[in-house]
Amino acid sequence: MTSLPDDCAAARLRLAEAELALHQLQTGSRAQSLAFGPGKSVTYTQTNIRELQAYVNTLRDKVAACEGRSARGRGPVRFVF
Repeated sequence: MTSLPDDCAAARLRLAEAELALHQLQTGSRAQSLAFGPGKSVTYTQTNIRELQAYVNTLRDKVAACEGRSARGRGPVRFVF
């Protein structure tokens, strides 16, 4: 297995944390706080869950780019004659 650059490893860790926070918010466990960088954090609640979902999607895109793949599925193939 090849080692990922530090920013890719950090993105994978943040993605895991954000996905766990999203799960806990969606199941009503509690409000979640996430740290992203030195001295930076944000607390998510049910009222801003869409912001957390957007953050998770951004991290998924970053991790996918680090792995050399697309995070989003490919679209339909159309042939034009």
